[in-house]
Amino acid sequence: MASATISDIKVNSTSIGFIAGTTSGYNVAIPITSTSVTVTTTYGTGSSTLITLVGGGVTTNVTTASPNTTTISNLTIGANTITVQGAAYTYTITVTRGPLLSNLTVSNGTLSPAFNSTIANYTLSVPNSISSITITPSSTSTIYVNGTVVSSGVASGNIALTVGSANVISILVDTYAYSITVTRASSSALSALTGLTLSPIFSGSTTAYTATVSNATTSVSVTPTAVDSTATITVNGIAVTSGSSSGSISLLPGANTINIAVTSQDRAVTNYAITVTRTPLTVSTLSSLVLSQGSLSPTFLSGTTSYSASVAYEYSSVQ
Repeated sequence: MASATISDIKVNSTSIGFIAGTTSGYNVAIPITSTSVTVTTTYGTGSSTLITLVGGGVTTNVTTASPNTTTISNLTIGANTITVQGAAYTYTITVTRGPLLSNLTVSNGTLSPAFNSTIANYTLSVPNSISSITITPSSTSTIYVNGTVVSSGVASGNIALTVGSANVISILVDTYAYSITVTRASSSALSALTGLTLSPIFSGSTTAYTATVSNATTSVSVTPTAVDSTATITVNGIAVTSGSSSGSISLLPGANTINIAVTSQDRAVTNYAITVTRTPLTVSTLSSLVLSQGSLSPTFLSGTTSYSASVAYEYSSVQ
């Protein structure tokens, strides 16, 4: 009788995340009041197949058609090992019977999947504005959060979050481990923008500004600083390092637009714009022009710069 090739394993009708060829790392938690589990094995069909299950101190040889469900009893408090042997691999499942979390909440966001005392691993996503969170676990047993004892039903201390998904919070209840992988979104906002007197006063959530400079100012530069150090910045399409001054930006008389684009690590973009008005050149003009003799032609106007005048022969000069 030949052993069969296993294609899936479930415990208590629930997926264990089975991957063919991956023989370990399968963990299942059951309440302390449960003393048995069912193991459902799916495998190749044939007239003569064999699956061997070992657990609860009992070895069971399965020769029935796929899928097969076998009850493993006599599970003790704590960790219990169940092995499922097929044609090529022997798979190991750790079933932990014991005190578990009865509840688990977080200060921001929503756990995925929804909390279940028998589910060990969770994910959580928060916006970039959330730089830390607390978690509140509940259990009748001792609870450790990242190695620190936390009382049941009481929030943990603040847990700092870096940008990205490298935030793993571990929760240990007796010998059973839970985890929450927290992803903090990156930011495409600026924390500062200097180099000009802006109106309104700078705020990262405000994207449109104005500024006025004198006609003598022919160029300016700006210094944008990103909230997130992983973000990239361009000023009028040219890359600028966060916290560093842009290159010189030429100004024509009148309105000039400076465009600043901030791109986060996850490709979100925030566009800022500054309309810089360079005042026109001020030209001094006369308010009146009168000759001591004769009359101007044409009649004086402050915007007219060329005139002629005729005087009598006896006048050799005019004022």
